[in-house]
Amino acid sequence: HGLALIHDILTESSKSNPNANSIELRELTDRIVQSLQPEENAVMLSMTEEPLHATPRTASSYAVICTEMLINAFKYGNLPIELSLSVSSKRDKALISVANRIHGDSFADPDLRMSKGSGSVLIDFLAKTDLGSVVERFDESDRYVVQVQIPLHYPSPSESPLPATAHTAKVETTAH
Repeated sequence: HGLALIHDILTESSKSNPNANSIELRELTDRIVQSLQPEENAVMLSMTEEPLHATPRTASSYAVICTEMLINAFKYGNLPIELSLSVSSKRDKALISVANRIHGDSFADPDLRMSKGSGSVLIDFLAKTDLGSVVERFDESDRYVVQVQIPLHYPSPSESPLPATAHTAKVETTAH
């Protein structure tokens, strides 16, 4: 889902603004959640109100990481899943956090919590190689939490960000 979404976003946006070089992560996150949640309100989404821009490559890796984190949470956790997207105090990084509620036998086995299945391996690989980040996994009270920091890229005034939603743009040309 994540790669298909990012592909759609990049394709649609490049048609309307070929010079744009960033994608807004809040809108991308919302689209990923809407496409993956198995039932209404399965994900409790909390996001900063501040726009969070990333380069297309970073956004691509983020989309895969976010998708895999949610799939793992749905697969191994209890609903609802908590997903938060916040910004660092320096405003140079975003933090995605996905938390599963732990009730009863869910995640009772510590080896399962620290699983290195294909989704977890992919998350670790992309976080390290594409984002220069480390995946943090820990127990917090009655929740199991997975977090990854995402480097941000704010467009200069001469650049336009790529929106994460498709827009029909009227392109006007002028003769030189």
